[in-house]
Amino acid sequence: MESLDYKVEKCDLLGGSDREPWVGHMEFRGRDSRAGPGVNGTSIIDLTLSTPAMSLNWSLLEGEATGSDHEVILWEIIEEGEKAERSTAVTGWDISSWSTRGKPEKERKEVERKAEQARATFNQLTRHISLNDESTEDKIEESAIALRTAMTETLEWHAKQRCWCTRSKRWWTDELRDLRKILGRSRRKWDWEAAQAAKRNQRREIRRAKKKCWNTFLQKAKGKEVWAATRYTTPRLDKTGQALRVEGGPLLDSSEAREEALIEAHFPTNLRLGEESEEGKEGGEGYKQVDEELVGALLRKASSTAPGEDRISTDILKVFWSWERHLFVGLTRACIRVGYHPALWKTARGVVIPKANKPDYLQVRAYRVISLLDVIGKLVERTAAYLIADHLERSKGLHKGQYRCRKRRATVDAVAVLMNRTEQAWERKKVAGTLLMDVQAAFNNTDSQLLRKRIAALGIQQDLIR
Repeated sequence: MESLDYKVEKCDLLGGSDREPWVGHMEFRGRDSRAGPGVNGTSIIDLTLSTPAMSLNWSLLEGEATGSDHEVILWEIIEEGEKAERSTAVTGWDISSWSTRGKPEKERKEVERKAEQARATFNQLTRHISLNDESTEDKIEESAIALRTAMTETLEWHAKQRCWCTRSKRWWTDELRDLRKILGRSRRKWDWEAAQAAKRNQRREIRRAKKKCWNTFLQKAKGKEVWAATRYTTPRLDKTGQALRVEGGPLLDSSEAREEALIEAHFPTNLRLGEESEEGKEGGEGYKQVDEELVGALLRKASSTAPGEDRISTDILKVFWSWERHLFVGLTRACIRVGYHPALWKTARGVVIPKANKPDYLQVRAYRVISLLDVIGKLVERTAAYLIADHLERSKGLHKGQYRCRKRRATVDAVAVLMNRTEQAWERKKVAGTLLMDVQAAFNNTDSQLLRKRIAALGIQQDLIR
């Protein structure tokens, strides 16, 4: 006999009880939240279950004679959407089985064997990829597709697939799996004393596993990851399925209409572009600075950002880099020499995030869209950006008041300069004022032709401009 917990997890149901009235959809709370009014034991009569695509409204009919200590529930379906299928799509891979770090001595030989098998597969799949200083745009596009295919197939064959979602349990362990089996066997035997003992042990192990997972994360956190605790301990906005309204327009309640409104608002296409110039279409020697040391240094500094369409994270790319460095260097060098960015790297996954402290979340502008691109494509972009910034620093082409995206300069330095000048004005018995300006959608509305002319005037190589 399957337990209710198992059925809820299997069917992906959402539930709520009289202790916590429904406000939209809530996560399933477990048996402890099923007790009815005035009942000390457990009860499942005052429990409502629904699929995520269904919205329910319910209330208790107090005073109705039921002949027991339970109450009658009056409920209605507010909205019933399409049946939501549980997603089984692969969202990433776990390559921990390729690393000997933290593994006992007796397991290292097996780990090294698995890593060597994966490396042999990757080498076999990429043996035909060859780029040089004569490669064309078609050859670069073909090589980029072949490299992605080789990495994906290597991961499919030798790495563990991951299907992460909002309900994934990163803290789940083998011990918990064994305890769940013991609990299931006790219930099937109707041995309630053993079942209660197994359930207590499972709860203790869950608390221990969660604590260990969280402490391990905090100990290994670097950079911006340190602030993850703030995100998990502060209220979060849940605007999934929120209807939207364009300024002065009707209410958009379908997913297709919302997507079109967000794309139009955040990715405008009616930009004013200057006339296309044939000057500077060829030439430039900036690509000659691209070597293994430069690309490797930029990859090591890369943060663990979310992957794009290829689902290959920064950590996974670093492993492939250690196996075949010349492939990544050759591809980066060829892209910059020709001034060509492969088409498959231009496809992004958009993630919609609500902005904090907005008065009306029906407005499209109350949300921001984050574009998730392939990590290898961002590596090529980062290489070109480094070469441009390095040239401007050496030639002193930037204004001395420019602090963003410069070495050994940050926003705090700009604030320090502002505070220093303000204090100097106060010492002279003067009044200091600051004018702060924000250009709305400045990046999206930049004229690309004028930008090319400006950076060409600064003496940047033509292959970097392209």
